[in-house]
Amino acid sequence: MKSIKEMKEWFKQLEQGRALYVWGMNGEVITEKVIKATYRVFQSSQYNWNYYNAKLQEGAGRIGADCSGAFAPMAGSDNTAAGYYAGCIRTGEISTMQKDTPCMVFKRNSAGRIYHIGWYLADEGQTVAEMASSTLNFRRRSVNGAGWTDWGIPKFVSYPVTEPVIKSGWSQECGGWRYYYPDGSGKYVVNAWYQDGDKWYWFNGAGMMVSNTWYQYKGEWYYLGSDGAMCVGLQTVDGKYYLLDEDGGMVTKPVTLVPDQNGALQYPGLAR
Repeated sequence: MKSIKEMKEWFKQLEQGRALYVWGMNGEVITEKVIKATYRVFQSSQYNWNYYNAKLQEGAGRIGADCSGAFAPMAGSDNTAAGYYAGCIRTGEISTMQKDTPCMVFKRNSAGRIYHIGWYLADEGQTVAEMASSTLNFRRRSVNGAGWTDWGIPKFVSYPVTEPVIKSGWSQECGGWRYYYPDGSGKYVVNAWYQDGDKWYWFNGAGMMVSNTWYQYKGEWYYLGSDGAMCVGLQTVDGKYYLLDEDGGMVTKPVTLVPDQNGALQYPGLAR
């Protein structure tokens, strides 16, 4: 197991030593012997001898690694970015990453496959250290807006033991609102109605509250207001009037208004 401090020192060493991106290398010092051995295993039309020889000429004596190979000395074995992701003890979307916790970060391609990896340092600048590419080599820059899609806690890093924060109730995240069940499970409402107090809300497949729109559920149309709550009674939407019954469903059939004892017109199914 490696400590968070050791991970930080390793990537600091890569930065200060001007580590060179070399496809297939795992954090070794670049020598002719290592380059030739790497070429024999990883040679391709893209990574041909001209590529490896150029890396030897440029970086002899420096550390060489590709994005996943940069983790090999710390992990104790080589792996791919997807392999490291699969081996994490906990993962999540980048929007849910705790900014005060160092961890692995990943990128997915258009097909949803993990293809790149870096180390989030959780420093003041919220930066990621990575072996970026054959042209960029080692790079450290902000995690924000850099295309990272996922985070993960690796098995080979020792973290201080802390009590997990289990969310409950409303939580603003991912550009909207989620509602976490108050049972301590840490799960949020997905593809379902949920009643909070005397109001009903609909949450989509991503667990986000839906608002300012019509929603059809089991053949009935419902309108969800600006606060996400299901509307009832007489509503004005886009300049048109709609009648929503006491259960929120749109009234589409003719209605009969009946005067009460004071002469006020009433519709029995209309919520007051």
